Amino acid sequence: MKMGERLRAIRTAKGLTLREVSQLSGLSLSYIAQIERDEVNPSISSLRKLTDSLGIKLSALFDETEEEPTPRSEVLVRSHERKALVSGNRSVRQYLLAAMEPRAMEPMWTEVEVGGSSGDELYSHEGEEFGILLKGALRVTVGQDVYVLGPGDSMYFKSTEPHRFENVGGETAVMVWVVCPPSW
Repeated sequence: MKMGERLRAIRTAKGLTLREVSQLSGLSLSYIAQIERDEVNPSISSLRKLTDSLGIKLSALFDETEEEPTPRSEVLVRSHERKALVSGNRSVRQYLLAAMEPRAMEPMWTEVEVGGSSGDELYSHEGEEFGILLKGALRVTVGQDVYVLGPGDSMYFKSTEPHRFENVGGETAVMVWVVCPPSW
């Protein structure tokens, strides 16, 4: 099942109309309908608004059969065994760095293509985040503040602060990102 189909199935199972989800998420009714028909690739920000309005985690939107193989150990995740966290945003790739379920935090390997971003809009959610940039340059907005990170730079902030990121360098940016509590 594709992400849009899954979104529609979850919405209808919860007895919500497109209009109600639009009001709850702040996204337009037509945009949500396009997402449900898999006609657009929504940003992470838009996906978070939708999942928050439905009361679900992001992972509920994705068919696990299309993802990477499940690691064989709850303790060790080999680089070739990382589970891909699939979203509609093709300029950002994220891989889960922990296999244990349930877990209190969510460490991710994040790759952002040149010019790629988490979306045009700032987004927020419950919890805290930590990130350390390993390669490239990333501009991160947290609230009213804008930071440009280079290799080795790290940051920690409350996820309730509206935030977004964008690759402003000339190469793919690579970052280890930790979100607590998990949202995938």
